[in-house]
Amino acid sequence: MSRGIGKGIVAGIKGGRRGAGNRSGMKKTAAFLLAAGLLVSTFGGCGSDVQTEEEIVVPKDGGGETEEGTEVAGENGETVVADSISAQVQAPERYEVQLESEKVSVNVDADIVIPDAEGFRKKKVTSRVFTQEDYDAVSHVLLQDAPLMKRDEMAMGNSNGFTKSEIQERIDMLKKEMASNAEVSELYGGEAINYEEIIAEWEAMLGDALEDEVFSEIPAVVSYDENETDNNYLEGTVAVTGLSMDNKEFLVAVDNGLTDEWRWIRFQIIGENVANYMPYGHSGIPAGGEGIDREAIAKEAEDLLAKLGFTEYGVFGGEYYEELSDETEELALEETESKAEEGNMAGKIGYGIHCVRMIDGIPVTYTQHTGASGDDGVTWPYEELNIIYNEHGFAKFSWCDPYNIEDLSEEYVFLLPFSDIQEIFEEMMLKKYGESDFISKYSFNINEVRLGYMRVRENGNEQEGMMIPVWDFLGSRSQENADKKGNGQNTYSLDGPYESWLTINAMDGTIIDRESGRIIDV
Repeated sequence: MSRGIGKGIVAGIKGGRRGAGNRSGMKKTAAFLLAAGLLVSTFGGCGSDVQTEEEIVVPKDGGGETEEGTEVAGENGETVVADSISAQVQAPERYEVQLESEKVSVNVDADIVIPDAEGFRKKKVTSRVFTQEDYDAVSHVLLQDAPLMKRDEMAMGNSNGFTKSEIQERIDMLKKEMASNAEVSELYGGEAINYEEIIAEWEAMLGDALEDEVFSEIPAVVSYDENETDNNYLEGTVAVTGLSMDNKEFLVAVDNGLTDEWRWIRFQIIGENVANYMPYGHSGIPAGGEGIDREAIAKEAEDLLAKLGFTEYGVFGGEYYEELSDETEELALEETESKAEEGNMAGKIGYGIHCVRMIDGIPVTYTQHTGASGDDGVTWPYEELNIIYNEHGFAKFSWCDPYNIEDLSEEYVFLLPFSDIQEIFEEMMLKKYGESDFISKYSFNINEVRLGYMRVRENGNEQEGMMIPVWDFLGSRSQENADKKGNGQNTYSLDGPYESWLTINAMDGTIIDRESGRIIDV
């Protein structure tokens, strides 16, 4: 990575959402930062045997597959062989339409983005943990093979690893809570505590606490034992120069806590002065972001992927991030959507690059949805690889939930013509968003329609998924919330660059819920 990136890329910055993420996963990240002291009906062949209660869209009868390509209907009704995705779907360059119902209005003025490839193939997807090779590759490039350090628990044993200033800060915060007559402590996860007793325990440690941290080197060994999930966690700090102008130390954490129920695993490198980042969630340039050279950052991220040897990934796009202060982080976790109308809450602005997996030259479409939600309680977020820069240069590397990808067939799948997809979209947008009792009015502006890969989850099989082709309809949404009497109460909007409002299976026209990655019953 080039030195002096802070000046070359983000010179001129003067200060100052992945959307509604999984709360428990974000809490887990916040917790280790504090502790470190650094702060379908059918899946078109997916094997599912669970049907939705109501058939949303009857899958269309498609053409066949041949060794030369996919059979589709020609202009005069004859059968022809299409040798590219564009020829299969026969979509125009732009899609324009206006839709209206009692509760929903939709304005579509969108570019249609189609991969330049011969076709899509079915792929099997499974979870995998981070390996030693993953860590070594990232450490060699980003961290210059610097040793991994951790607070010396023996040397700081009399204060449980806390410095004098950290203990005093905790005491002051507890006293402030107690003075406000709080029955529960935010510092203890909202649990009821005896303030006098807890404060006395912290004060007892204060006299023996050291002024500064004491570090010792620890082995940078990445491990995974499915029977010992609590031990599959590597955390420490490294001192490295050249990544940014002010950060000299970086928190490094590899969480391999993969289980059948929990798959929110991640590998992160975070600058010591960096708090939790969330996507800005708006179109336009936020205050403090005017000096960011987005093209240079994208090029830097692309070069970084090459240096890492991550040939299976490519740069998908980027967006502005805001660094959340301690006061606003809890609000962001609880009210992610409502904060979108408040603009820049924290002041510090960064710019993040989304890197996605490329499959046969076709990107896996990135959206703000995590893919982790679901009534069954099984967490399996989509794979993510994000690199964030701020006014000082490199700020954060975040790689989450990597996949294993296996071919299921050498044949290309059949794709519905875009005219069929268009009909489904125009019916389902009004139906999906027109039945809420809590919304007076939805207004959508769709500015991009994109065809790409997406990982879907198989009903009844949480260990495997499928990569299938889907259409995403992206753009902005504003809504009026209704009070109990059904009257409009307040309005807010979401207009980030990766908000997908409808996802359609390109093979059979069924609807997919982006938040869970499943066929849904709208």
